[in-house]
Amino acid sequence: MMMVQPKTSFRRRFRNVAFFCLLACGLLNGCKTPTTAPTPAGGESPIVATVNGKSLTKAAFETYMAVRTGTLQADGLSAKVKSQMLDEFIEREIKVEAALQRGLKPAETTQPVPSAGAVGETTIPPAMREQEQKADALSKSFDQTAASNIQLASKEDVNKFYEANKTDFERNGFYVREIRVESDALIQEIAQKLKSNTASFVELARKHSQSPNARHGGLNYYDRGQLPPELEEPVLALRPGEISKVLHTSFGYHIFKLERMAEPLPFESVRDDIQDKVTQARQQESVEKETKRVVSEAKVEIREAVLGFPYEGKFKR
Repeated sequence: MMMVQPKTSFRRRFRNVAFFCLLACGLLNGCKTPTTAPTPAGGESPIVATVNGKSLTKAAFETYMAVRTGTLQADGLSAKVKSQMLDEFIEREIKVEAALQRGLKPAETTQPVPSAGAVGETTIPPAMREQEQKADALSKSFDQTAASNIQLASKEDVNKFYEANKTDFERNGFYVREIRVESDALIQEIAQKLKSNTASFVELARKHSQSPNARHGGLNYYDRGQLPPELEEPVLALRPGEISKVLHTSFGYHIFKLERMAEPLPFESVRDDIQDKVTQARQQESVEKETKRVVSEAKVEIREAVLGFPYEGKFKR
């Protein structure tokens, strides 16, 4: 099945903490000393928040951050990043609670929590690692259930989307042949042969061109904007079959022959992909809507004095 690249407005909107992971790894690069997670939940770790009366410990939150940043030494993270991660940690707890109330079983997950030394030489005790895995699996079950009520996009839905977004599936590139050499004298000789029809473009490209596509007769496909403007503009001014004048750039001397403009992708070649993307987008919308609902109904209390940083998140009162 051919994969298409719709515009940004239709890209999948799954939220994650990848940005925070990268930021943390960048800020803390060079921390090589193995570390150990704080006291597991249920021990002496202080309570940083409560969700519907359930206590969330600082140890559990630091483990959550450690899994996602690759280090337990999160001092380099800003208060804003930590606050956003705490919000995600709390949201996950709310979803876990909802999953348990609905009798859902933990979903299978392909991303196990790292063991000792697996990420940033971080050591996470087995008990806390198991707790983290179970929470992620229950949160995933919540998402799967919220998405399960969305049916596969219908044929009418797919057709409607395609018609409304045709430009997303139009290939706006072109097929062109190129001869590139370093010598002005040689390119002028080639140009004269092309003008007098004493040799074909394909033959001359294979014999003289120094471009990577020379063995294919100089043929290549380019999307608009892929070539430098000083080359693309003269090429797009040609009609199919026409040959450009000699063009000089820092790469050498060029002659182009426009073969043809690319054609739009036919509906049949993108139908299945559109159906998948429309369905996935609706499923994600359903997950986000249900998550927003259960979060809005939850009673959350943040204990800022215990956090160790000024909380800037959405649960701040």
